[in-house]
Amino acid sequence: MRRRPLLASAAVGLLSVAATTSTQLLAQSGESVYRVGILRPSAPPPSASDLIVAGIPRALRELGYVEGRNLKIELRWAGGDFSRLPALAEELARADVDLVVAVSAPAARAMKVAAPNLPIVMFGNFDPVAL
Repeated sequence: MRRRPLLASAAVGLLSVAATTSTQLLAQSGESVYRVGILRPSAPPPSASDLIVAGIPRALRELGYVEGRNLKIELRWAGGDFSRLPALAEELARADVDLVVAVSAPAARAMKVAAPNLPIVMFGNFDPVAL
């Protein structure tokens, strides 16, 4: 099935747009450390080959953002308990991230409430306009 590569390329495309259009993320390579938050309602995946955990850092590395050099990724997992999303979203807002990847509509809503001015990349199988 070709769905995973399609989802991965969609995520890469969205992150590329966010990285190139956000003035917070535009800087000379190596000058600043940029923080990307990832908010997920699920539990941590059992393997490092997970699309979000492995795919996003790999895609950002291709754009010149390397963990440990000029990138820090802040992961937050709700462990399947959607009621934890608002608190985790607040945590990411306090962590001073430059943008957030919200995996699911409830995660995107929680992030929007916690940090209305923060760029949010929504990732998942939902219609953001309908929501």
